[in-house]
Amino acid sequence: MNILLKMAKLQKSVKDLNAQLAAMDIVGESGGGMIRVTASGSQRIKSVKIDPALLQTGDLEMLEDLLVAGLNKALEASAAKAGEHMRQQFTSLVPGGLDPTQLLK
Repeated sequence: MNILLKMAKLQKSVKDLNAQLAAMDIVGESGGGMIRVTASGSQRIKSVKIDPALLQTGDLEMLEDLLVAGLNKALEASAAKAGEHMRQQFTSLVPGGLDPTQLLK
């Protein structure tokens, strides 16, 4: 196959994958589920849910720590899911030895 045709196919595949990743909902939780952060597969935060009982404690430092933990868990899970999808879809299209997850960076 012509290299230009391969590149065009690869570009379309990357565009399609980016759209799929943006539509995904990946949840990270902390505080036993008192904080729920939803991220897309493209590592964008979509929503943050805080259990109202957590706000009643008045412990701002704990709330901040739980938010950071929930955000990090959601983003880590999102990155792992994106990498998994990249490897599944692009391993056969990328020249040997290259990591297909580097295409999105």
